[in-house]
Amino acid sequence: MTDDSLARSWLGALAPPPKVAPSSFAEQEIILPGSANAIPGPLRLAPYQRELVDSIADDETEIVVFMLSSQTGKSISIDAMLGYCIACDPGPMLHVSPTGARSEDFVRDRFDPLVAASPVLRSLVGTGQDTRKGSAGGTNSLSSKSFPGGQLNFASSHKPDELAARAIKYLLLDEVDRFALSAGIEGDPVGLAIKRTKTFEGRGRKVVIVSTPTSRNASRINQWYLKGDQRKFVVSCPDPDCGYRAPLVFDSLRWDEGKPSTAHLVCEECGVVITEAQRREMIEGGSWEPTTNGEPGVRSYHLNELASKFSTCLHVCDGHVTEKLYPPLILPSTSP
Repeated sequence: MTDDSLARSWLGALAPPPKVAPSSFAEQEIILPGSANAIPGPLRLAPYQRELVDSIADDETEIVVFMLSSQTGKSISIDAMLGYCIACDPGPMLHVSPTGARSEDFVRDRFDPLVAASPVLRSLVGTGQDTRKGSAGGTNSLSSKSFPGGQLNFASSHKPDELAARAIKYLLLDEVDRFALSAGIEGDPVGLAIKRTKTFEGRGRKVVIVSTPTSRNASRINQWYLKGDQRKFVVSCPDPDCGYRAPLVFDSLRWDEGKPSTAHLVCEECGVVITEAQRREMIEGGSWEPTTNGEPGVRSYHLNELASKFSTCLHVCDGHVTEKLYPPLILPSTSP
């Protein structure tokens, strides 16, 4: 008669491997190459990036929207999502760039070096389900990458035939505010690409729509952001007697006229001056909070450069970067 310990051992051997969070996988397995990153080596996500990356595996979410400023690490977040899906939850994938040239640049300059630097991805990309003797049995080109359980294709918003080729489980639309107004005669390339995910609707599909907004009145990313729950990255005032929680906003930035080197933040509630070191500590303790319900299954994020660990108040102030990218006319209130 089989004893209990042996039975438990059998059950343990047959159990599926534990499910790992995408952000944990990314920090454990992805290596950033020096050719495309200022800080090469094992990936370390910023506090606000972890939830962005983990959204690719959220069972209640089908559409994820990133309306992010430059210098917030959105490219690394996309890289981490792609790596997780390839290694942990494979399926048919499509990455769409504004143009064919941008698509090739993404593969050549970012994706291929990332794969080459990361052993887990390097062992998977370019292989297939069936491996012939002397062959990897897969594809590995500028337009397509195969891996066990799936394939990643790269497309341009200008070419409708690339957007309508096959059913897609994971769709990543990068810099949609720079997409073509119409994919040939077939209409909006975003809508056309999303149609390719219909087969996987309710079956684990993920549509990730990403961009820095570039237009004051006709921003695709802002329109998609408003469909979701409009999450803000909220931080706490460093003054223990205040503790006011709110997103970091451009209206809280102060500097002496003509002297951007004096740029600093102040708390909107108590007026205390926030140093650069305190701003970074606030970011470490921040969290994403939804500000509305939004459409079912649509999760949306807004982050400006003031909340970036890759930038400084001086950089934001010099040239009024945030004011240009996030005009208050098109955004809802920043109150949490």
